[in-house]
Amino acid sequence: MIRRVRLWGAFAVGCMLALALLVPLRLALGAFAADLPIAARDVSGSLWAGRLHGARWGAMPLDTLGLRLRLLPLLYGQQQWVLAGDRIATVLVRGRTSGMRDASGELDLALPASPDARVRLGLDRATVLFREGRCETAEGRVSLDLQLPVTAAGDDTAWPSSVQLDGRPTCSGSDARVEFAPAGSLPTGIDTIAVTLDIAPAGSYRALTTVRTGAPGLRLALQAHGFDGDATAMVRSDRGHLLH
Repeated sequence: MIRRVRLWGAFAVGCMLALALLVPLRLALGAFAADLPIAARDVSGSLWAGRLHGARWGAMPLDTLGLRLRLLPLLYGQQQWVLAGDRIATVLVRGRTSGMRDASGELDLALPASPDARVRLGLDRATVLFREGRCETAEGRVSLDLQLPVTAAGDDTAWPSSVQLDGRPTCSGSDARVEFAPAGSLPTGIDTIAVTLDIAPAGSYRALTTVRTGAPGLRLALQAHGFDGDATAMVRSDRGHLLH
């Protein structure tokens, strides 16, 4: 009798899992994952093998993405959404632990004050996880490609087409932090560039960019792009959403 009950129990669990696998991804996203940082023009497929068409992560177009939900983590109250595309691959985590795991690819940070500027993050197995409102895990490598259309009139210096910086995620209090430093030599007229990226448990970010230059024309040009400061340093702060 006990063996029969166990068999029926296993059969019932198997039936429930089979039904779960057949749930359309569109319904699952609306019911359980409305706070994911991605949006799409159209959704197709099932919970375990779905597709996002015309997908975007914030303002960054990603075209078509694969998206599926891992079933085993649901047993301990965690959602793990596996995201795979040409430009980004990661696992988005929701539950008591939230964030992203093993992210590789690239993401753009929007700069509302300078719509013609671009900040692109290059992710190499980057993980940022929060648990109960505090940073729990931050690891991997992150590069930053900073592009500002700055022209310094009257100087022999100008902002280069692209500045490359590197950093590693760490936990800093409740936030995750990446402190970026130049990956190579800097152009003439620019003494130092530093970017500090803080990611809050709610998924918002604050990016603080500091540029030190002795070129008056370049300082004026940076002012036109939202930087503030004096002869020692020009600083700019940007905020937005990255993980929600």
